[in-house]
Amino acid sequence: MTIAWTGLVGKPQGTIKYVTDYSVYPDGERTGHFFPVAFKPEYYGQDVTVGGQNGVGGKDIKPTAEDPYLIIRVENVTVESKISAVVKATQEEIFTLDFSGATLEPGEP
Repeated sequence: MTIAWTGLVGKPQGTIKYVTDYSVYPDGERTGHFFPVAFKPEYYGQDVTVGGQNGVGGKDIKPTAEDPYLIIRVENVTVESKISAVVKATQEEIFTLDFSGATLEPGEP
């Protein structure tokens, strides 16, 4: 996979791999398509709100040097599938990922 960046908007392009039994996720969500994003050091220790697909299912995270990654479970990728990250204290948008150029590797139904 590659990400083509235009300012703060990244467009992942290529095929997102199908993974089974990814233990970082809770039971029932361990199988699917996962996409990692690493935060830059300037965002370590800051509270970041990550909007879910199409603004649904968002959560708050705090990236650190030991764990700078956001692992996104991406299913049903469509033109409308976008995920944004915003610093809570300042409302600064860090990035938006637009998955319209990505495809999903076939996996088990």
